[in-house]
Amino acid sequence: MNATVGRILSFGALEAGGRGLTWVLMATLPFFLDSDQYGAIGLLAALEFMLATVLIVGQDRVVMRFFHDQDTDSAVLLSSSLAVVSISSAFFLVLVAGAAILGIDQLFRLRVFPELLLLSILVVGSLWSRIAIAFARANTDRRLFALQRFGLAAAKLILVLVGVAVFRSVEWYLWGSICATLLALLAGKRSLARYFTSVDWRGARRWVAFGWPFVFHAASAGLLTFADRYMLDYYMGRSAVGIYTLAYSVGSSVMFVVAMLTAYIEPQVYKAGADSVQGERWLTLLGASIGILGAMAGAAVILLAGPIISWKLEKEYFEAAEYIPVIVAAHIVMALYLQASFRLTTQDRTGYIAICSSSAAVANILLNIVLIPRYGIEGAAVATFLSYLVLSIVTLALSVRRPSIKLGRATWGLITLVCIGSSAVALAAGPVVAAVELIVLAAGISLLFRGDIKRVASKKSLST
Repeated sequence: MNATVGRILSFGALEAGGRGLTWVLMATLPFFLDSDQYGAIGLLAALEFMLATVLIVGQDRVVMRFFHDQDTDSAVLLSSSLAVVSISSAFFLVLVAGAAILGIDQLFRLRVFPELLLLSILVVGSLWSRIAIAFARANTDRRLFALQRFGLAAAKLILVLVGVAVFRSVEWYLWGSICATLLALLAGKRSLARYFTSVDWRGARRWVAFGWPFVFHAASAGLLTFADRYMLDYYMGRSAVGIYTLAYSVGSSVMFVVAMLTAYIEPQVYKAGADSVQGERWLTLLGASIGILGAMAGAAVILLAGPIISWKLEKEYFEAAEYIPVIVAAHIVMALYLQASFRLTTQDRTGYIAICSSSAAVANILLNIVLIPRYGIEGAAVATFLSYLVLSIVTLALSVRRPSIKLGRATWGLITLVCIGSSAVALAAGPVVAAVELIVLAAGISLLFRGDIKRVASKKSLST
């Protein structure tokens, strides 16, 4: 096994492990909570994700994009990015504190005290941890990456489950998460401390300008991923949110594959530079690998999820198994979007990412408004799939408009197979049919890219 594959597997295993522990946490909570309580945690997780991705102001991408820039001091880059996210996170803290002072009981369909107050504290720590993860990926610092990605997830799993199991309280999801984040940051202090220096506010303004389009992208990603939960809560109640959250948590577990691959490959794409042959080879490898491994993982998830849910959980959760194939299909098609967004980032055309994701978010909201009242939870799942499919196709089309970008026949075959295969899974009549379709999809992509797969596994490394 060559050095490139070893590094991919090293970072990928840590990323996938961290994602896996997070998935285990969300999949285990229904054993201790009823669907109403689990629905509340689903809303908290939704808002946590949206706030963290918006308030980071694209600084995680900034760190990875400019770390290897010859004109950039990496220590100044880290300090400035941490300063930016600290200021941005203060806005939400002030909002929640103001609401509490004014006696407002609820915001975002959640209680101001204690839920949103605890959440605002958690977001500050999450932003620092995300910057540390980006720095570790850019600097190939495995120790720091392991602490912030895997270590944090492990601590969160233990602390949250113990708290929820003992007290049967939703607030312990937040208390456990806060304590785990603090422990991870303290453990990584040694790796980060030597890079701390004075903040370059002029450089920070430049990096905020670069990362600003990602605010719209992040807000749109949050709406795409979690707006359906808020609409289900409005139209159908908290119990429906709990059922959908379980289906989404299980179906999105195929993202382990994406996390494993992007943890190492994304910085390599940025390092290769805009419109480079090397960068396109990395992107092609990424798309093909996600298609193959994601489809295989999706088939396993679809076949196993139903029996496990009906065997171990209460009857109120059984319905979740029906929607898992649609969620799996939605995440597999995102392989094309990741390809395109990384390409646009290297070209410094991040505005297109914001436009595409914002448009898809609006479409997702409209689809949810139309489909949820008529079809319920199934409508929310279908709206998610259609939005992801449109987002992936449009973003990919914009990313290859430059004359220097020429996609080969195999890559176009990948695009066609992923789109058709994912659509077939979403429309499948049952779990067995959906799993068979995913296996066929994985086999088709493997045949298209058999030469590339052999080359990566041999001594002909992509890094040479």
